[in-house]
Amino acid sequence: MPGHWVIGTLVNNIWRIGGAAHGDVLNSFTVQPFINYNLPRAWAISTAPLITSNWSAEGENRWTVPIGVGVSKVTHVMEQPFNLELQYYHNVEHPDRAGSEQLRLEVAALWPTAEAEAAKKKATVASKKKNEKPEQ
Repeated sequence: MPGHWVIGTLVNNIWRIGGAAHGDVLNSFTVQPFINYNLPRAWAISTAPLITSNWSAEGENRWTVPIGVGVSKVTHVMEQPFNLELQYYHNVEHPDRAGSEQLRLEVAALWPTAEAEAAKKKATVASKKKNEKPEQ
């Protein structure tokens, strides 16, 4: 997390150990690189494409590879913080029966850590002390 950036990746592959004798063959790969640049006032620009491969599918129907970008905003509804995000992706590679475009709308409730809550309380107390007028 250098400066305003959050950068990383998630990788996963799942498969059925029992093979075709126990249902459809399952061998699926997912990688999700993510890049987020935090802006002032809790805005961010980000990309987090879900790149997938169905290793059991025929050649051209194996991969889904999206490219795109989105924006997000952390805001509050009463006391509850939320992350609101809208992203658009174009699938440069995709199976024949899959769409070529993706539009993601995400609403995520956030629960701050105890450290964040303590810092908020400390700031509130400091603000109250600053606003109190000394007696004369």
